[in-house]
Amino acid sequence: DNIAVNKNRLRNLIDGIIERGYHKRVSFEAPMRADNINAEILDRLKAANFTLITYGLETASEKLMEEMKKGETVAEVVHGINLAAERGFIVGTTLIFGFPNETWKDRWDAIKLVFKLPLDSVRFNILTPYPGTPVYAELMERGEIHIKKDWENFSVQYMWAGNDLPYVPAGTNRYGLMFTTMAANLAYYLRPAGIRKLLTKRIAGGNVVVLPKGWIRTEYAWRMVRVGLYLMRRAAFVLLMLLLTAPAKWLGDKVRSLATAHSSPRIRE
Repeated sequence: DNIAVNKNRLRNLIDGIIERGYHKRVSFEAPMRADNINAEILDRLKAANFTLITYGLETASEKLMEEMKKGETVAEVVHGINLAAERGFIVGTTLIFGFPNETWKDRWDAIKLVFKLPLDSVRFNILTPYPGTPVYAELMERGEIHIKKDWENFSVQYMWAGNDLPYVPAGTNRYGLMFTTMAANLAYYLRPAGIRKLLTKRIAGGNVVVLPKGWIRTEYAWRMVRVGLYLMRRAAFVLLMLLLTAPAKWLGDKVRSLATAHSSPRIRE
């Protein structure tokens, strides 16, 4: 998940790619941490025909970033995204909703921030406390993790398949969390800029959809329509469950907060 963790090794890899002429035949992608990159590294990656850079932004809250012990700041990731975009890379990122102590405002700030950044591909996920992680140990000790047979629900995008999330923070409506995440994903790609990216970028749709050249004139177009219809139906069902299960006051507060939210989070680079 971090190709630049050892910069000397990365430089040797880039030199080997160029010496063997691989950069003239294939393109590469680079998952990275923003606190490990600089202009020199990005320029070398560009020379070796690395075309996609992905970062884990995760949140717009510096407080949550500290709590998850990621070891980098929101500002560093924002800087890395801008640095890569300035050099013409396809830039992707992922975010996670559903952290312990996360608020509705934290999620809304993350959505607003992402829509302002020069990104080509974005995926909003729901926290999945995988075994071996500190959050898994913490939540398991408190008895707050729900595990289905064969760990079926342990997927960051499980909300598109089922309702039994492995973890829902205390005081959070599960359908509210699911719908917020779904709506963020759909809104990003159904706006004019998002549709343009899906049509023109081979890698989009949350860094997982790779479309062949000229896909719009092939069977892939119909497949994409069917996928889109399924996603919309699933989101509509979750919205209905939210309306049926959430207190009226909670829904009113959220609608008012959306209606009055005009400012975006300010992140210093």
